[in-house]
Amino acid sequence: MSAQRKWCFVLVVWAVACLESRLSAVIVEVREYHGKQVTCLHSGLMGVAKSCGTERYTRVFTGIVSSSVEIGDTNKRLEIVPDETFVGDSTYAIAITNQACLHTDIQAGDKWLFYLYRDPNSDTLVLGYDGPSKPIGDAADDISMLRDLRHLDGNTGILIGTVARLEVSESAPPAPPARTIKGIAPLANHKVAAKNVKNGTEYTAYTNEKGYFKFDLPSGTYDVTTAAEYGLRQVENFRSMEGSVSVQRGECLEHDFGVTPNTTPVVQYGTVSGHVSYPDGRTITVHPWVQLVSVDSEFFTSAYVDASGYFEAKKVRPGRYLIGIGIRAGTGGPEIPIPVYYPGVRAKEQATIIELRPNEKRTDVDFQLPIEDVLKPLTPATSNR
Repeated sequence: MSAQRKWCFVLVVWAVACLESRLSAVIVEVREYHGKQVTCLHSGLMGVAKSCGTERYTRVFTGIVSSSVEIGDTNKRLEIVPDETFVGDSTYAIAITNQACLHTDIQAGDKWLFYLYRDPNSDTLVLGYDGPSKPIGDAADDISMLRDLRHLDGNTGILIGTVARLEVSESAPPAPPARTIKGIAPLANHKVAAKNVKNGTEYTAYTNEKGYFKFDLPSGTYDVTTAAEYGLRQVENFRSMEGSVSVQRGECLEHDFGVTPNTTPVVQYGTVSGHVSYPDGRTITVHPWVQLVSVDSEFFTSAYVDASGYFEAKKVRPGRYLIGIGIRAGTGGPEIPIPVYYPGVRAKEQATIIELRPNEKRTDVDFQLPIEDVLKPLTPATSNR
């Protein structure tokens, strides 16, 4: 018998004050199943890092449902023949699931990726409706991750997640804090960055057509963010975006994000940094200013070059820039008679234009000075009188 079900299209998120901040929200989803209203609770919304590995599950495998029988008001009893096994044995499996809250009506003949845990009270295998189990047609990324987990080398862990575009409305005071989700859509080709908190190394990935991204990362703690561009902003799930993500050797962690249109236009400044050096490796003894001149507007800025030849320009507006020394007169000394453009050329026509995206950090703008006396100190004028 197929399930007679109607979904309510409004999901409401309430803050749960007694829970710790990283788990301080829950989605309450109301559905209609066989003419009855059923409440399904989902833990968290977006931005809560959670385990995506296999350590919490008794059995993980792909398999075919040979029998699907309704028991009670909301549950189904599933008989499953395993195919590819990741955790546990490959014997015939019997599991219980809350079909009323499961997103897909599971029937005999369906092939799924199953994550089953054992209920400690009844010793029964359970397919959790809010877990990672899903039809095989939607599980390609998950299966790839599970195969990778079996072959991780050295000190590496896996970080996966999704980026979804949300249509959200929020309650106004004095009502309790709540968000209503009116629509969810995966966001493809969206940049995600994972920055190692200890050494500053940054890794990037882009979402696929399902909004899915994946990192293979050395063990460590990471700040994970989505690209602050295209007029979108991250939706913070109360305080769940706070803190960092700890990636452990041989384990998988999931960190999902939701983004919405940014209704408050703000400039997402970037940073440009690099090194200036001589071709022969000599130390720079006279410290110039590297200039960044917009090719599309009147905006420009400059950055001091320190004793190691390093410069860093902060709060740079997104856009296209010519970068060099002496390319804009009167904006930082010492003055030089002939400008030097990045990546180390004299002619403006040969210069490489740098395009800085919103909130981007460019750290690779290195160039050499083409002649020996470019940075000689200015000598005072003398008189023959």
